[in-house]
Amino acid sequence: MGRVITGIGVISPAGLGKEVFWESLLRTEKSTGVSENRVSYIGEFDERAYIDSKTIKYLQRAEKLSLISSHLALCDAGINARSMEGMRAGVATGSTAGCLRALAAFDRQVLCGEASYIDPSLVPSGILSSLTGNVSIRNRMSGFHVPVAAGAASSLQAIHVALTWMKSGRIDAALAGGVEEITHELYLSLLAKEKISGATVSQFAEAAAVVVLESHEQSAERKAEPYAECAGMGFAYSPEGVRDKNNSAAAAARAISDACIAAGVRPEEIDLVWAGNHGGVIGNEIEFSAMKLVLGNRRRPLPIASLGAESLGASGALQVVASALSIKRSMIPPATVCDFTNAEFFYDSPRQANIERVLVSSFSAEGNMGCLILKRAQR
Repeated sequence: MGRVITGIGVISPAGLGKEVFWESLLRTEKSTGVSENRVSYIGEFDERAYIDSKTIKYLQRAEKLSLISSHLALCDAGINARSMEGMRAGVATGSTAGCLRALAAFDRQVLCGEASYIDPSLVPSGILSSLTGNVSIRNRMSGFHVPVAAGAASSLQAIHVALTWMKSGRIDAALAGGVEEITHELYLSLLAKEKISGATVSQFAEAAAVVVLESHEQSAERKAEPYAECAGMGFAYSPEGVRDKNNSAAAAARAISDACIAAGVRPEEIDLVWAGNHGGVIGNEIEFSAMKLVLGNRRRPLPIASLGAESLGASGALQVVASALSIKRSMIPPATVCDFTNAEFFYDSPRQANIERVLVSSFSAEGNMGCLILKRAQR
């Protein structure tokens, strides 16, 4: 693909910025099984340090998270208003619900008759494209702005949209990632869905993660230091999701295999996997079965890391950020090491290692599956 990540913007329950996010990953403890379900929310911070007071009162929470994470990514990449001029740039954002609070308020007014009129300010925020539109307007982007909704694979597919546009030559750079606000109502609906699907997820977390994508040539011209190169992607869909383990595992395996082929990477060359763990216990079984189908003939053990909580549409972008930082800092975070040959598994603490290639897998319980191979960027 020849496109590199030059900027990272992250907002998570750990705080703002890539450093606190990375430190939280290094502190992730070994899972001891399914715990009591709970939600981790993003704490309070000074929003006015990033958004002017006139604009902020019209924005919903998800829109703010999208704007601020994009701002952090652009600053990290060294792109300001002047360097944005003349640059054809687009934005793609993945999310399962978008501005959920606005949607809930709108539905409440319509269905419950709480008001004699509908608050017009809720209308633009109730559309998923408000997440990308606000970013595009604020940064004066002349390229596309595309929202993507594909469950836990949303942000990986958003990155794919951006890379596809860049490959076509229609844009020079892109902001791509995912945003998810977790409300109490969404949490309850997720629990109800788990009872139907049989999946179990121990934790949920609000989050927003965005990366800046550029060509090698443009990043070199700007003297930007890339984190990693986006080398290849693969996608698949299994209509039954977690309800059909065998078909879903086969589809997931195709996505992994296609990503490896697109990147020109052999399965044994992968140094680290950032797994999704999005589908709960059953989904994790499907994801691991898929990895075993493609990666099971490896002769060396494979570290598999995962996020400490489920962030739905933002999860894939968080995994990409974690993978890029793992490559850049030559470090494997806490991970389960799998020796497929001897059917052995053990937990490993954070350690330094030369990481050249990372597989990011994002498989949703609904059957949307995406994979991305990241490589160490060549200078």
